[in-house]
Amino acid sequence: MKMSHNRPKTSISDTNPNTPYVVHFVVGKLTPHSATYAVDLQTAVRSPYLRNIIYPPPLGLQTLRVEVPHADPQAFSLYISWLGQKTVSFPDHEQPQGPHAPGQSLTWVQCYPLIAAYILGARFQHPEFQDCIFDALDWWLAPRQKPSVEILQYVFNEGVPVPKLKCFVVDRMFATEMERLEILGLFVARVLEGKCGVLGLGATCEYHVHPKSEACTRASRRVTTGISNSKEPMRRTQPPEARAAPTPASPRTETKTEPTPSFQEF
Repeated sequence: MKMSHNRPKTSISDTNPNTPYVVHFVVGKLTPHSATYAVDLQTAVRSPYLRNIIYPPPLGLQTLRVEVPHADPQAFSLYISWLGQKTVSFPDHEQPQGPHAPGQSLTWVQCYPLIAAYILGARFQHPEFQDCIFDALDWWLAPRQKPSVEILQYVFNEGVPVPKLKCFVVDRMFATEMERLEILGLFVARVLEGKCGVLGLGATCEYHVHPKSEACTRASRRVTTGISNSKEPMRRTQPPEARAAPTPASPRTETKTEPTPSFQEF
């Protein structure tokens, strides 16, 4: 987090309680997709994480600007609402009425704000908020729906330790026993065979339709036509007449490839 200015040290009790002191949280990276939330000091300091950021408050000022670049705006909005009301205000749109409404009616993608809020709670180290979010997620998520690759990637690649959320996502996405056993069995078998993560087709390609013991003719065709997924150098086959009369070798030149610059976000 970043704050917009330096300030003399003071305590929260030094501020006038009648002063409309407001903290402006700029959430998300500074792009058109970022959002600004104006939160009064009394609500903001209920979060131990935010309290450590804004404490001590500036003396003689009525507003403070704080950047929260790694938070999701929707998740932060749920967090601020929960700080003030101790309830999770989700969803923010009108739900259809009926015998099964409103619980267990949303897809994984529609529940993304709740999942992002749970991860934000882990980042802010606020387990009470995480538990409330989990209850809402369990209530709203529709059972027996197809897995969401986007949600899986988000939960497992966000870089925040959320082991309980990972277990919940896997348990709910693969709820059918046969589907669960088939995926698990195939995954274990492919790992033991050393196939997971191998991008090349190889001489005995297992993906085209041919007996497993036979060499794959389509794989060789991909090489001769200039299409190769293998890490091996590309080799072009020549017709017999071309191999019978080889041409003199031309001088070999080496081309140096400049390394591609990489950028790391700070």
